[in-house]
Amino acid sequence: GVTDDGRHIPFAAPGDTINIPAGTYTGNTLNINKSLTLVGQTDGEGDPGTIIDGEGTGELIRIYAYLDDAQWIADGGDHQVRFTNIILRNGNNWAEATDGPHETGAGGAISIRSIGSCQSTNGSREHLLLNMTNCRVEDCWANQGGGAIGHTDFTMPVVGCDVGQTRWEVVIDLGIGGCHFTGNGSDNGGDINLPIAGAIVLGDCIFENGRGGGSLLFNKGSVGSTYIKDVRLFDSLGTAITQYGEELYVGNSVITGHKQGILAANNCDVRVFHSTIADNVRQDDQAAGVMMGAGGGPTTLAIRNSILWGNANTNGNDEDAQRHHAHPSGTLDIGWSTIQGAFGALNPLFTDRLGADGLAGGADADYRL
Repeated sequence: GVTDDGRHIPFAAPGDTINIPAGTYTGNTLNINKSLTLVGQTDGEGDPGTIIDGEGTGELIRIYAYLDDAQWIADGGDHQVRFTNIILRNGNNWAEATDGPHETGAGGAISIRSIGSCQSTNGSREHLLLNMTNCRVEDCWANQGGGAIGHTDFTMPVVGCDVGQTRWEVVIDLGIGGCHFTGNGSDNGGDINLPIAGAIVLGDCIFENGRGGGSLLFNKGSVGSTYIKDVRLFDSLGTAITQYGEELYVGNSVITGHKQGILAANNCDVRVFHSTIADNVRQDDQAAGVMMGAGGGPTTLAIRNSILWGNANTNGNDEDAQRHHAHPSGTLDIGWSTIQGAFGALNPLFTDRLGADGLAGGADADYRL
């Protein structure tokens, strides 16, 4: 079971690497309370061969980042949890308010629960880095955010601290490369929900068939930008990317088949390069491709060498359905791009926009030119 797979964790020193043989592990939730690296085995094709299967009975992994604990203090401030060559499958995290003060329904595969340590009032936020490489997350659910990965911070400002100290919320930095997320769901952030997000880097990944609440949701203070490159997001029941605050960079990526492609609000600049945002559909009059909110100060929407096409709202497929910047003093910077409804825009003639199922935006659609 998962408890067998995790039997070395209590005895591992902070920063250790635990190698997990190929196979399918079921059982209880795996608990991590220190910096660790977990490495599975691959098959002959290089795909992950180590499977942790929750069988729908609970979340798969809990990361307790209670940074006053001795294990985290032993990290010397370098807090990291890394997963490589692992499949996380059939996690289910459902929590109600009556379950207790430190229970949370955030994160069906990986649930992060944090409390910041006591620092002087001129201190800085602490960070936990979650890194995933060559992993898959399949068919996981959480009722309070992040079907695959979710975070809840229980930090209370002064409790347990000395005079002149306070507790700072823990910021989650995220690095994901070469991973595949499919069939995950939540009411809020179907794949990933990080309400206190720091630096985010997603590369060479697929996010598909989200079951609710969109795909990626990042709520950021002034603690880092989001970089999304070589990523395909398609066919979820909500918005592909929702970000509040800081900068969002999307490069060489494809976003299709959502209720909305990108929603950015409250002091969030968005820069889209070499990407296709197509066939996202909204059931109101807001932009289905890229929607910039009116909150906060003036922001910038920059689109370069990209295609926005077939995104539709209740008014049709005009230019405002492809992109809209709601802030009255915001900056719109578009160059070398094809945007449906804009003057001179030509049909990009995708290789096979409908795919075998005849539906635009699906998994088998080919948006190459």
